[in-house]
Amino acid sequence: MFKSILRLLTNWISILVAYKGKINSNVSDKMEHTLDVHQVYNPMVAPFNTSTEVLNGAEINKDNYTESGILIPNIVADSERIVRTVYAPIHLKKKVNELRYQAFSSPVDMDEISVTRLEYSNADFCKQSGKENEKPDKRRTYFGLAVLLASEVREVSRSLDMQGDVIYSPIDSNIAHADIKLGFTPIKDQQLTGEQILLMETLADQARLFPDNDMDSNAWTSGELN
Repeated sequence: MFKSILRLLTNWISILVAYKGKINSNVSDKMEHTLDVHQVYNPMVAPFNTSTEVLNGAEINKDNYTESGILIPNIVADSERIVRTVYAPIHLKKKVNELRYQAFSSPVDMDEISVTRLEYSNADFCKQSGKENEKPDKRRTYFGLAVLLASEVREVSRSLDMQGDVIYSPIDSNIAHADIKLGFTPIKDQQLTGEQILLMETLADQARLFPDNDMDSNAWTSGELN
């Protein structure tokens, strides 16, 4: 009788141990594939051991967060406002409140025009960044900001049978940085075509120019960027 009871207890213990091990294994597997909420929304903490993690099947880049913890999409939406710094006199016509096409020209041997995604930044940052990057000795004195919608860049490009776009390209000093791609690369000592100049002129014409009325302030006080 005693031996029967002992065998029964031994069997029950074996079953419980095996079941507990299975539960622990399942929990461990789930933990390995689940991101902690704090990790996802707090960019001030180094949340990941690798450059990317997977959340709900989408690749998440740990660098693509604003300081407030908002995830910045890799695709620039048509509805997004993109901000271009305007420098004088290189970007301005003689009539100071009109942009030259050079405001939307790419450096030689490159196809990238730096802009900031305003929905993931703010006007104060755009102004401060513009002032930090001015080069008066190269005719680049900070003047103000110009705004386009991403959709306007794409629509103008398509209307001219060009391949223009707005591409997200974060950099260390600006997590909301993007580039306008015109679809061609200027070459040193080679003239641009009429179509290429027309594309840049049309972008300059459509952009809303906001002169900075208070250069001494670090805050943007010259109207809503729209």
